[in-house]
Amino acid sequence: MVKTSNRHGLLVEPTYGCPEFPRRPALREICVEWVDAVSFWKDRSRLLPALYAAYHLATLAVFILFFARYLSLGAVLVVMGIAIFIATVYNTVWYHRYCTHRAFKFRNIWLPRFFLWTNPICFREESYVIPHRIHHSKSDQAGDPYGPHLGWLGSYLATESQQKINRDLSRQEYDRLAKSLEHIGFPANSYEQSQRTGSVEMGWYSAAPGMFSNLFWSALAYAVSG
Repeated sequence: MVKTSNRHGLLVEPTYGCPEFPRRPALREICVEWVDAVSFWKDRSRLLPALYAAYHLATLAVFILFFARYLSLGAVLVVMGIAIFIATVYNTVWYHRYCTHRAFKFRNIWLPRFFLWTNPICFREESYVIPHRIHHSKSDQAGDPYGPHLGWLGSYLATESQQKINRDLSRQEYDRLAKSLEHIGFPANSYEQSQRTGSVEMGWYSAAPGMFSNLFWSALAYAVSG
């Protein structure tokens, strides 16, 4: 296991450093950083970003196969409708407004659990929340984990690199971070566990909701389509 040196802040500094605006990392730097972000063979804490990347590459293959075999106006409209639903409900309402900014509270404690366990994006909530809060505090500046200052490819591939949580946090810093995420509803690692995994959320809990949501939405799709 590779222990991160540090590096201040909640995220590990990219391999190309924190370039001052408007410098953009070169293509080679972007690729090296992405490989580093998924290099679970060097650092087991990078396994979750690697699995996330593999999952979404697999779904891309299914998406291409679907349109290759069933391309029609109806299929396009259905996919657009599903994309709008996911973007509005799970990306905007769940990830952004509730998980990140805590813009509102649920009256029933089971509602956030419902969103957590039916989230079809399969992207860990902490992996969205932590870099997005940093993005707001350092928008388009050095230390911003994604944005136009990195170029379109650097920002796109930051989906994996922004999951590199700094394991050199002190116990007090980790406790504050875990407390800021407790409203989401997942069980948190102890400080010692976070030092090994580079994650706030317990490992087994990262997989369980993802598998359940896939089964839930697949069953619903089959029921609707016959």
